[in-house]
Amino acid sequence: MKKLFAILMCAVMTASVFSACGSEPDTPDTPDNDTPVVSDADNEEPPVEPEAPEVTITDTLELLTNVWNNYPEDQKFAVAGGMDVMDGPGKYEVPGSGEVLDNMLGFPQDSEELIDDAASMIHMMNSNTFTGAAYRLKNADDAADLMLKIKDNIMARQWICGFPDKMIVASVGNYVISAFGKEEPIESFKTNLAAVYPDAVISYEESLM
Repeated sequence: MKKLFAILMCAVMTASVFSACGSEPDTPDTPDNDTPVVSDADNEEPPVEPEAPEVTITDTLELLTNVWNNYPEDQKFAVAGGMDVMDGPGKYEVPGSGEVLDNMLGFPQDSEELIDDAASMIHMMNSNTFTGAAYRLKNADDAADLMLKIKDNIMARQWICGFPDKMIVASVGNYVISAFGKEEPIESFKTNLAAVYPDAVISYEESLM
């Protein structure tokens, strides 16, 4: 009887083992660890920055007038320009004003053929306090050569009625801008030039003391 009972127990245990081996526990579906998970954010294109509008300048008078009009009232001074304009920038006849441009603005007379338009804004009490000018090039490729000549010509001047502190020569598009004078008005001019024409590049900034 005991032997029969033992045989039955062995049969039951064997059946249980085979039953356990034949089934696998349910497992939740999981992504393959080797497959990258792509979110919607990864598919989003970066925002496109709006392009800055291209600055167009009609002539030198417009350039200097825009800069002058940007001055805060507490930075403004009595100003004249060109041949006969009071209270603002003014233009010169080009060609035909080479000697005047040299004497008043420090423009090299022998470079007049490179430009077709010129304007200035000058402190009415003393031109050495502030003199600013703008020139339009016939060919923008001549900018570097003309800026160097303007810089050298201004630095070689013989000053009377007081010395200016510094000078700058800059460019924007096919325009060249120069200025010399006392420190404060030169810094104001630089600030307002950059505010109106962010693309303006100062190539020379020299002490005249």
